[in-house]
Amino acid sequence: MFVKATLKDTNALCDLFLKTLREHKSYISHGEMQMGVALSNDEISDDAEKKWTYYIRKKINNRSTKYPSVVLKYLDEGKIVAFGVFEVSADDDKPFGIIGDMVVLRKYRGSGLGKKLLNEGLQWFAAMGIDDIYLESGLHNESAHRFFEKNGFQRVSYVFKLKQEKQNEQSM
Repeated sequence: MFVKATLKDTNALCDLFLKTLREHKSYISHGEMQMGVALSNDEISDDAEKKWTYYIRKKINNRSTKYPSVVLKYLDEGKIVAFGVFEVSADDDKPFGIIGDMVVLRKYRGSGLGKKLLNEGLQWFAAMGIDDIYLESGLHNESAHRFFEKNGFQRVSYVFKLKQEKQNEQSM
C-alpha cells in the first residue's frame, strides 16, 4: 500500500533516488539538469544530494490548495523501495498534472509495483480533478518509455538544451 511520505523520509528518499541515478544514468532528464542534480545526461553533480533534498522537501511540505503535490512511498520490511512525486501545475489554460519522479528499487522492477505506483498517482490526480497529465523521461531511458507508453502515455515533444560551449561562445 502506498502512503504519503513525510519530511522524516527525506534521507531515505534521497538515498533511493541517488542510488537509482548512479546505477541508471539514463534516468537523467532535463529536470535533473535544470535543478542542478545532474550536469549532463551522464554526469551527476557534486552537490546532487543537497539540491535533490531541497526539491523533495518542497514537494512533501507543499501546502498549496491551488497547486498541490504529493510524494507517495511504498515500504517493504520498513524500507522505502518505491516512490513517486505527483504535482499540479498550470500555465494559462487550465491546471495539469506532472509526474515529477517515479523510482522503483531495481530488485522490485517487473513486479507490478511501478504500475501500482502510477495508478495511485493517477487516482490522486483524478481526486484533484486533473485529467491532463505530463511527465518527462531521460533521453535513453527506453524501459521507462516502454512502461509509460504501455500505460497510456504518448510522446508529444522533444526537449533540447543549448550546448555549454555554444552558450559560452554567444556570451563573448
